[in-house]
Amino acid sequence: MADGVAPTESPAFTLYVWPGQWGLPSFDPICLAAVLYLQLALPGEFTISECNNPDISPSGQLPFLVHNQVTVASFPAITKYISSLKTSSQHDLDASLSPSERSQKVAWVSHVETHFGNLVYHTYYSSSSNWEKVIHPALVGMYGLPQRYYVPPRIRSSYKPRLESAGLWSLPPRESEKKQFKEKKDDDAREKAKEVYTQAFEKEKVQDKAKEAMGIYARLLEGKQFVYQGRPTTLDLIIAAHTLLLIVPPLPDTLIKELAEEWYDTLADHARRIQNIAFGNDQPRFPVHSSHSSIWDLVPSRRMNSVVPTKGSERSSEETEYEKLTWGFIGLALGSVVAYFTIMGSPIQVVWVPADLEDMEDEEDEMDEDEGVDLDE
Repeated sequence: MADGVAPTESPAFTLYVWPGQWGLPSFDPICLAAVLYLQLALPGEFTISECNNPDISPSGQLPFLVHNQVTVASFPAITKYISSLKTSSQHDLDASLSPSERSQKVAWVSHVETHFGNLVYHTYYSSSSNWEKVIHPALVGMYGLPQRYYVPPRIRSSYKPRLESAGLWSLPPRESEKKQFKEKKDDDAREKAKEVYTQAFEKEKVQDKAKEAMGIYARLLEGKQFVYQGRPTTLDLIIAAHTLLLIVPPLPDTLIKELAEEWYDTLADHARRIQNIAFGNDQPRFPVHSSHSSIWDLVPSRRMNSVVPTKGSERSSEETEYEKLTWGFIGLALGSVVAYFTIMGSPIQVVWVPADLEDMEDEEDEMDEDEGVDLDE
């Protein structure tokens, strides 16, 4: 789906998104919706650039679109820009909507980003089993050293305020805390019962919120293939993007996935329909390039055509600047390592043993050996 033979000319449109996972072009719902939109509005005319650094975006968030000298950030801005192109009526997926339907669509898209997005982010970042077994390993694979150690936890933490305000941030006690109070909890049956009750309550709360949101979107599609008329619109794409990221990944916590596939199968069928329309065998493939950043991108490198100074000649200002940058990078790297071990703790322990104590231990070992020899005789 993602990879394909690049055309003879590079496409004029480049869409920067979070990398793809599980056979989908991106693991982020808004980025996936943007890919779906371009695939239907600009088939064969764009390329995907997988990016793990949202700081390169003008808005500090992904996705963003680059077209010639124009850069457009945010999903609504991208769809508005594409639909404004006059080269083809196909570019505006919402062209057939009436003014009132367009107004409703804008409100619904915002609703989906907020409420359906909360369900996706809860499933990915609040569920411990999903995070530890699927999401965290996927994020680690997107980064090199040393970012893979600290960037994934930062991404997870960035969603905590949003999910807390939505009542969807519910993490169990950390393993270290469980071990610290293991004996106490083993002796306290009431504490165990309370923990079981709390987990059941949190699960029921998540289930109720999921039913409320997904029920609304299922009713929008009731008895129809698409929300409006007989073709996909922007609203269809953003609903499908969120649904696909709940039903496609191999998540161990299947609470919300089962709701989408069994209780609200209208949503699952709709998402697969959109996926087939956008990425079916008869659709053109879009080239995918990787623009992953790593700490080595910070290393300054000399130009290949730099002049090598003769012996005894003074260094140029360019070489002096290069040396300063190199030592600056080394200092930054070492400082990052020291800071990491200071915060996380070093797995290596250095134990100092006084010389006198070491000599006494050696003498005791020798005496034990002599006694063993006498017994054998």
